[in-house]
This record gives sequence, C-alpha cells and structure tokens, in this order.
Amino acid sequence: MKKFKRTADYAKNRLALIIAEDSRACAHAESMTQIKKEIKNVIHRHMNISDDAYDIKIILRDK
Repeated sequence: MKKFKRTADYAKNRLALIIAEDSRACAHAESMTQIKKEIKNVIHRHMNISDDAYDIKIILRDK
C-alpha cells in the first residue's frame, strides 16, 4: 500500500477507490437488469405466462 504523508491524501485516494468501485457496481446492476429483460422477452416469446407467475434470479458464483 502507498504511504501517505497527509491524512487528506489518504482520504482522497480512498474516495477515488470508492467512486471507481461504485461505478463498476452500477454498470454491473444495469447489465443484470438488461439480461433479466432479455430473458423475460424470450420467455414471453415461447410461453403464454404472466410476469407474476415467475421470478428471475441471477446467481453469480466464484470460479
């Protein structure tokens, strides 16, 4: 880890890391939302079923 001379430098670095992580998480959430919409479209194309009859859950597992 980088050695900081001032607390402000450390706080600025931590904030940058948090913002970067948050933007990745936001992009990930948007991707998951889009994938769920596409899955719903495929289900509706092949089955006559209402949205209330099922849930779509995406589970990510570590490799």
